[in-house]
Amino acid sequence: ASSPHAEAIRRQVSRHGNIHVHSGLPTLAPLIIKADLAVGGSGATSWERLCLRLPALVVTLAENQQAIADELNHRGLIRLLGHHDTVSESTFSQALSDVLQQGWVAKGTPRSFPVVDGKGVKRVCAALTITAATPLRVRHAKLEDEALLLEWANDPMTRRNAFRSELINVETHRNWFFARLRDTESCRLYVVETEEDIPVGQVRFDRADQSWRVDYALAPHFRGRRLGRPLLQTALRTLGEEEPRASVSGQVKNDNESSRKVFESLGFDVCIREGEYVEYRRVL
Repeated sequence: ASSPHAEAIRRQVSRHGNIHVHSGLPTLAPLIIKADLAVGGSGATSWERLCLRLPALVVTLAENQQAIADELNHRGLIRLLGHHDTVSESTFSQALSDVLQQGWVAKGTPRSFPVVDGKGVKRVCAALTITAATPLRVRHAKLEDEALLLEWANDPMTRRNAFRSELINVETHRNWFFARLRDTESCRLYVVETEEDIPVGQVRFDRADQSWRVDYALAPHFRGRRLGRPLLQTALRTLGEEEPRASVSGQVKNDNESSRKVFESLGFDVCIREGEYVEYRRVL
């Protein structure tokens, strides 16, 4: 509404029954959901379009938009037409023609979903306010967690604390992850979340003979908040409900003092102290 060209645009549009002007809307979400394609700038609306899976032809309008637009274009999530001072009517005409002929809209739409899930505000709030007293809950891992768990697993500190420190490639992780999801008799793979559905970490229990071997990892951005204990405690409570009187063991590197304190604070006893690791055990 504040555009100096607003009235001229309305006059021009009034001659076309299939063109509509919207102004002063409290949210663009309903229009984005209904649309097949957007033409716009590369500001905050980029994230709304990605969240709602709307492909876009993008023109950058300011210098601070260019780096973001370049990266989104590189990932195939938008089609960048250029900076505003280099784009002409023929640029738009050719881009629209290409989209209609080549089907870029259909190809680009699904790939936007993992980039923006619409939970950013909740994640920021959780990162700012979470404490050891924040209520947590457990759910079983699902297919959509694959990329998140791989990201956590390859975090540098996680790799340093693991008994095998090399990075895990995508294919290896996928095969492992799918196998664990299918093996419901011998594996419990949990994601621990806040009550606002923000993942805090993962806890896995693998059956070994008559006991369960535990492995857990806290999301990197929640470290240093004393969440290791409530994370593992919440998962142990769930396992105890599913497997009453389960015997649980866990191995920890000797120099991983924080993880050792977590086990000891939850009533685990040292059953083996050998070489570079300590093994803890407890019956639920």
